[in-house]
Amino acid sequence: MLKIQTRRFLDFRFPIFLLLVTGAISFGLVPITYKMAIIGIMAIAWFAVSFTIAPRGAFLFLLLIRPSVDVFRNFGFEFGPVATLNVNAILAILVIIPGVFFLLIHKHNFLDNKVSRFFLLYLAFTLLWGILVSNNRINSSAVFLRELSFFVVFCLSFRLFNRNQQIKKLTAVFILSSVVPLSVAFLQAIKRGLEFPLHLPSIEGAHPGIQGTFSHPAGLAIYLMLLLLVSSGLLLTETKKASVLKWTAVSAILYFFLILTYYRTAWAGFFGALVIISLLKYRKLSVPILVLVLISLVVAPSILQRSSEFSSWYWRVRVWNRLLLSGGNTLDYLFGRGLGSISVLLSDVWGMGVVTAHNTYMRVFFETGILGICLFLSVKLLLLRRAYDLLGKDRPGCVRAVSIAVFGMSIALFIGYATQSITGPAVMWYYWAYAGALYGLEHQFKKEKASQPL
Repeated sequence: MLKIQTRRFLDFRFPIFLLLVTGAISFGLVPITYKMAIIGIMAIAWFAVSFTIAPRGAFLFLLLIRPSVDVFRNFGFEFGPVATLNVNAILAILVIIPGVFFLLIHKHNFLDNKVSRFFLLYLAFTLLWGILVSNNRINSSAVFLRELSFFVVFCLSFRLFNRNQQIKKLTAVFILSSVVPLSVAFLQAIKRGLEFPLHLPSIEGAHPGIQGTFSHPAGLAIYLMLLLLVSSGLLLTETKKASVLKWTAVSAILYFFLILTYYRTAWAGFFGALVIISLLKYRKLSVPILVLVLISLVVAPSILQRSSEFSSWYWRVRVWNRLLLSGGNTLDYLFGRGLGSISVLLSDVWGMGVVTAHNTYMRVFFETGILGICLFLSVKLLLLRRAYDLLGKDRPGCVRAVSIAVFGMSIALFIGYATQSITGPAVMWYYWAYAGALYGLEHQFKKEKASQPL
């Protein structure tokens, strides 16, 4: 009995306690010189026992604190022009090392589905070729580890979250993870002079959006976009009135802050996903989407103003043209120029003061070539197709909810990839965690159905 209670405590309650500790650190209650040390000690102590006693709790803990520690991304040790061992890198390592051991011990079959197979091919290719030809192998290794962490998150979620109750825990942690960043974002909005209709004045011409505990409003916006699509999936599949009201309230709060990020890519991704879902499967969504758009324009007219600004778009087009016209040989176009090469080119060679191309398709093509982008798109399209196949109303409610979330996330990211480099942020863990849960649920239902007597 004691062992069961200990496991339950480590699975869920202890991570909530650690969220409060992390929140206190993020709010600045601890002197800044000790923040990295405290987070490091917490991580080492927790992971010394977590993946052997309660791997699900350890994984949930990582997902819980991730949005609260992005503010520390610039604190770390420099190993190259754009390679830093910071909190982001440490978190990636913390999920990779114990995660791989856990999967190997439990004999996880990495080739169970096409997504895993194509993902492994993509990782193998980027490791062998990308690092081989890269001019900055330390930076390339950092990029590779970040993308490897996505694959480990996918496999762990497949293994750990394949039942309805486990999905509920995963979703609860997703929502709880927003408490600290949204609290910080609200304080930022009040300090900036939030007005109604919703408007945030810019500071000395800087980006007007709130950022919470993220280093840029873009990170907060993409994070909220993903959480909104998770809550939308639950909202569309719930039948109890109390649950519908609960997820409506959660969605309203998340959407309120999404507006205040002033981030057009996230707006477009969220509404684009909802429109496609409504056209394909849920026609009843069409009217609520239209009402939401109209209400948004009334309570936040700055949305229209922000959407009509094209100066940043013109800047992006010039960067993309320059990248496409940069000299290269046949091998560069076929296999790319190595992971991380685009950030080195923009920052060190061209001296542009930025390290991203603001376009995921451009980044993947430039760094991994035609072969790399074909593998990259294959993974995404396979996942999108599987989520679409499981949207049917004949499926169990939990499967449909996760399918809607994954399908919506995939559509939103496809839209967002056109103007942002979204493959880097570790908030992608949320996408891959839900994707793994979707495949885990499907696999579990197939096993249970096969075991039933004819």
